[in-house]
Amino acid sequence: MTSGAPRLPIFVTYGGGHVQIVVRLWRALAERHGIEAVVLGLTTAQKVLAAHDIPHLTCLGCIHDDPTYADAFRVGRPLVEGSWSDSAPISFEESCAYHGISMLDLMADSGEAEAHDRFAREGRAAFFPTRFMRGLLDRTRPGLTITTCNVRMEGASVAASGALGVPSMRVDDLFGYTVLGRDALEPDVIAPPPETLPDHIVVLNRFVGSRMTDAGVPEDRIHPLGQPALSATADEMALLPGDPELDRHNGPKASFFPAPLSLDLSLPVINEAARLRPDALFVVKFHPSTQTVELEPFDAVRPRNVVYRLSGDVLNLIKSSDLVITDSTTVTLSALFSGHEMLFLEFDPGRGPMYDLGQHPAANIASDPADAVQQITRRLASTGDTGSALELPLDHMFHNPASASGNIARLIMDLIGA
Repeated sequence: MTSGAPRLPIFVTYGGGHVQIVVRLWRALAERHGIEAVVLGLTTAQKVLAAHDIPHLTCLGCIHDDPTYADAFRVGRPLVEGSWSDSAPISFEESCAYHGISMLDLMADSGEAEAHDRFAREGRAAFFPTRFMRGLLDRTRPGLTITTCNVRMEGASVAASGALGVPSMRVDDLFGYTVLGRDALEPDVIAPPPETLPDHIVVLNRFVGSRMTDAGVPEDRIHPLGQPALSATADEMALLPGDPELDRHNGPKASFFPAPLSLDLSLPVINEAARLRPDALFVVKFHPSTQTVELEPFDAVRPRNVVYRLSGDVLNLIKSSDLVITDSTTVTLSALFSGHEMLFLEFDPGRGPMYDLGQHPAANIASDPADAVQQITRRLASTGDTGSALELPLDHMFHNPASASGNIARLIMDLIGA
């Protein structure tokens, strides 16, 4: 860019559905506005960014650029050894750098002994490396910091941006979870203090925006522009091949995308449904952070018509499924926006906001797992019948404009003064 040009935005992103948002926005900015945003790819995001030929910073690269973190690899190594495996979606070296950077900041904030105690109790949830993010932002000097969640380095980047006077934006992935937390759909949820929030919050639709304002988020920060990873998925899916294993199966086909925290509740439900429908094939696609060792107890009792996958494309699976089952993973909502039959499995006992709102079929696997099994077996059909993207009113919780990427890219350009 020429002298006097607007400062570039920087994306800070983890993997899963979050990096899919970034991929679409990065492309919209590059193709429609001619700018290549800076990207810090964290953990599993790096593999996705590389697959899309998007240049990105890494933690391993950052420790070579900042002498403050020269010891990051050494500090991070003992935190990673014993938990990293060859099946991990990031390299051992990158994992050491990520943990080391975060631990050095935690030690600076809390002291070495307390930092290690907190990591032992909380794991990576203890990390919030604001000092590291301030250094990175000071070096890259962005015009806008963009995140898609509020954990660890993404959350720290918003705090660091505020301290440096850099405007910040969060592209919320679904129903306000990145701002209001896991209780976003509860009627009495209260927003965090405004000073802890990003300057701009892009939300899926008016429904989510209304819930945020009711919870206390300042209305002038909210932009109901859509969610890029969920936009136009019917068109995207039409161009993709199906999943070969599901396509070869002659009976009913189901795909399940479990959240890591719910495996103890969700996998027994899937197993029981599979036993009751031996003619059906169930493919379980796990979150990228799931490790092989975590699945060993479940694999031992897995019915033969249940297949486990740690990697692979989500949209191909969805395209070939008669029923898509999810328990809160955002990326699988692409099934709904492409007209597929979908069932939500909620796992908080006594709390089922998706069920209570009555806008989509849901079952609670904590309070009534038998009902979840029954719904799965009942909804499985012998042939697929997937329609086009749903036409929903503007105030529906699942409304999402097809132009989300373009909408948000224009807002980003306005905010960086382009």
